[in-house]
Amino acid sequence: MVLTAFSRRTCRTLCERRMTNTYTFDTLIRDAGEAPLEGWDFPYLAGRKTDIELPWDYTAIIRSRMEHTDSMLDLGTGGGEFLSSLAPFPFRTCATEGYPPNVGVARKRLNPLGIEVHDTTADPSNRHLPFTDGEFDLVIDRHDEYVAAEVFRILRAGGHFVTQQCGGYGEVELIEWFTGKDAIKPLDWTAAVAVGELREAGFRITNAQEAYPEYSFLDVGAVVYDLRARPWNVGEKDFSVQKYRDRLLAMHEHIQKHGCFTVKDQRFLIEAVKPPASARQKTQPSRSADAPRPRG
Repeated sequence: MVLTAFSRRTCRTLCERRMTNTYTFDTLIRDAGEAPLEGWDFPYLAGRKTDIELPWDYTAIIRSRMEHTDSMLDLGTGGGEFLSSLAPFPFRTCATEGYPPNVGVARKRLNPLGIEVHDTTADPSNRHLPFTDGEFDLVIDRHDEYVAAEVFRILRAGGHFVTQQCGGYGEVELIEWFTGKDAIKPLDWTAAVAVGELREAGFRITNAQEAYPEYSFLDVGAVVYDLRARPWNVGEKDFSVQKYRDRLLAMHEHIQKHGCFTVKDQRFLIEAVKPPASARQKTQPSRSADAPRPRG
């Protein structure tokens, strides 16, 4: 991995701030392994993993759509952190969450705001959403799985779907560090693939953007915590510190030498609208439009 002089200097400065006290390798991985995983905003990573900068403003796009909306659904709300920040809400606002530890967290945060959280742990791929046809003006989805045809079904005519997704070709440096080169086949999940499936489901696409931003880990504890939260990145159901101890130690030494470990990610944004019935093509959605799309 090659860093520019600026990025190397920046990483080293940030790392030195984080490591003002002497943190040993064992201390870092132990603390990260014991830290609670709750919600989906991960405050534990503040100051330890740099933020991703994207060329679009997802929050601003959602707020703009909310201005003329009476009903909204947030697919995969996590702990409700993002949705709760969008107040004031449309008259009817709902959320779903399919990750068991987050359901209670989301309800605790969102129920007092008048938002009903639907437990979809029995259907985490969102193949059969618990809503009637044409129930929402706006459906939003930040990094959760969705089925294009099912989102189309629950939107009213003229309703909007806005999603930001993690692509299938990102974070190669991180994945291959632990699994080896080409050990895990990338998921073919890009803006072009998503746009094709949404169109097949009947949507009209109004905006599609894709970016390959970078972020950096400033200590190996941040890596452990991140992979505990997203173990599927290395093909695991649960991330084992013991299993990957040698690679984690090598990562720790790399960060000590270079100041950080930098990863290139892939993100994309799509805005789509459900046309009036008279404007739709009289075709049935294809199998790909009925397929669940991955959680990021």
